[in-house]
Amino acid sequence: MGFCGYYYFCLEQNTQSRGNTCFCFFVGMLLTYYIYSMKLFGFFPIYYFIRWGLIALVSSLAAYLVWFSRGKGCIAALCAALPIGLLAAEGYSFLYTFSPGHFFDLCAALLLFCILPSSKHQYLKTLPPVIFIVLALRNFNILSYLSGGL
Repeated sequence: MGFCGYYYFCLEQNTQSRGNTCFCFFVGMLLTYYIYSMKLFGFFPIYYFIRWGLIALVSSLAAYLVWFSRGKGCIAALCAALPIGLLAAEGYSFLYTFSPGHFFDLCAALLLFCILPSSKHQYLKTLPPVIFIVLALRNFNILSYLSGGL
């Protein structure tokens, strides 16, 4: 569901509407999930709610950044490489754990690599930053610092 929403935001025509739509989508999903768990199960984990709320706030900035990934040039290649590299770094462990979630991350990274660059030259400009991002995230354990136990 999140990947479909993410791809929908890639097709938006205006950066401001993309940021607003992405923010509303994630806040609505977050509120629905926690209200549902509070009513059904009778608990409300404030710590996780605040952490995911902060991620929802940052999501509009990420949507604004991804809007530029369909352009041409080095900045567009870097904007496309960030989500692709993040997904590839998360899905890398599928190669030795065979986890279905990590397999989905690898497939999503491959799909984004196929649809985000707008030309053959953009593919070549996008590949080196993707490799650098994957190696940096894997070797320096940046993902564990960013997620903070989520």
